[in-house]
This record gives sequence, structure tokens and C-alpha cells, in this order.
Amino acid sequence: MTVELHGLTKFYGRGKRHRAALDGLSLTARAGEVLGLLGPNGSGKTTALRCLLGMTRADGGTITVLGRKVPDQLPEISCSVGALIESSPVPRGLTARHFLQQVTALAGLPRQRVAETLRLVGLADRADEAVTGYSLGMRQRLGIALALVHDPALVVLDEPANGLDPQGIRWLRSLLGQLRNEGRTVILSSHLLSEAQLVCDSVVVVEAGRTLLAGRVDELITPQADRALITCPDRDAGARVLRDAGADATGDLDVLDVRGIPVDKAVEALVHAGQTPLEVRRHRPSLEELFLASVSGDETKPESGT
Repeated sequence: MTVELHGLTKFYGRGKRHRAALDGLSLTARAGEVLGLLGPNGSGKTTALRCLLGMTRADGGTITVLGRKVPDQLPEISCSVGALIESSPVPRGLTARHFLQQVTALAGLPRQRVAETLRLVGLADRADEAVTGYSLGMRQRLGIALALVHDPALVVLDEPANGLDPQGIRWLRSLLGQLRNEGRTVILSSHLLSEAQLVCDSVVVVEAGRTLLAGRVDELITPQADRALITCPDRDAGARVLRDAGADATGDLDVLDVRGIPVDKAVEALVHAGQTPLEVRRHRPSLEELFLASVSGDETKPESGT
């Protein structure tokens, strides 16, 4: 495993203001995987990433990164970890090229990494302009460049889509896929759940510093055995048949949202009643549905779905 967090705890404040930012949080990220850390504001995502990077010391639990204990052995792996946390650096008076040249010189990195990284993040054409004139999205790209310029094995990105326009988000999606294909491990926090579903291999849903839901995306959003969208020859007749069979069948148009009984049983009841379905689609929950159900603690299925 590239990253392992087990039972992470972190407390802030004293007395009445004493609170747990992390309360036994655990996660695992594998090599060549994009792991999404999802949760509402204040759920502990950034605190977890700061502990992972040794920027904040956890009060309890263990952190292992690239086979080393954090924070004690962090200096041994610092060159193998790149990160963008909370906000992009904005060095006033410098161009993006000059800034990255300074970084690579201090780190003893090959000079060609600057041009390569600027091309990678889409700033090559604007690299010699002062960063003070950059838009928020361009500054975010520069922050990502800073995380990547030393060719790290592990990349940690806190809300990397902040400030990016739709074209920039598509670029970020492509970049994350490229990093995965190169065998790197990427951990990112995000509120863009639709994007997380597209780019993440695994996700961890966090609330109040605790893990509520974790797993591979393709396993979490598998079709549900007890919910389907069914089109019947006669909608009202089909709904009556399904309700008699114990299902909850609703829908404003021709398609019935059927839940509460196995899909095979629902189809069998309809066929037996002469309402052979014209179409049956098992419901596949979105990552957003799973996220909202997890953070609300509501185990019931969401009302809408496709």
C-alpha cells in the first residue's frame, strides 16, 4: 500500500470548545489509484491531509506513507510526495517559469522539469507572465504544477478543481487519468461528486472526522437488486399489480420507479398479470446519492433516480 491511515484522531480547543476534528479516521490508498476523500465542509478532510503530509501532528493513530512512518520518517520520503493543500501559492512579482525554476534549483531537480511541468498543466503559453495577473484557475494550475514538478510517486490534492472552469475541469480529469496510468497514487478531496465518480477508483466519505463509507466506486454503485425503472403497457394497471405484490411503485410519466421487492419478482408479477414490461432498467445509484445518504445517516433510498 502507498498510504495507510489507521484510527487517526486530532483534537482542537479546550473546555467547551474541545472538539474532535478526526475521530478514528482510516483509509488506504494503493499504487496507481485515485482515491477521493469526500465530505461536507468541516468534516475533517483537510485536517486528514495535513496530518498525512506531516503539516499537523495527529493526537492518535498511525500514518504510513511509502513504507515510512509519518511524521517521524517524513524527511526520507519528502521528495516522493507532491501536494496542493488549501490554496495555490501566489509568489508576487514572479512569473510561473521563474517561480518553478527557483523551486527546482533549491531541490536540485533537472532544469527541464520546469518546461515539462508547465506544458503538463497548460501554462506553457502564459509561463512568462507575472503570477499576480493570473486568474484563480491559473493559480490553481500553478499550485498543481508545484505538486508535480519533482515527479512524485504520491500526489495529494486538496480541492484541485477550485477555480477551474468547465474546460479546466475536463483537463484535470485527463491529468488525473494520466497520473494513474503512470503508476502514481493520487489522493484528492472534492465536493464535485459527479467528477469524483468519473475520476476516482476508490472513495472515502467522511463526516465529523469519521469514515462513513469506503470502497471502490465500481462496487459502490452497482445496480440495486430491489429497485428498477420499469415501463409498462398500461402504467396505472402496472402500478396496481406491483403494489399488490408488495412493491412501492411511483412515477409521474410512463416509467415507474419500483422498489421494495426484487426486480425479478416485480417482472414476474407483471408478466403474470398481462403487463409484460416494455423496458426494465435496474437502478444504479450515483456517488452523490450514496454520499448524501451516508452524511445524513438516512438508510432509505433517495426519491429520484435513473
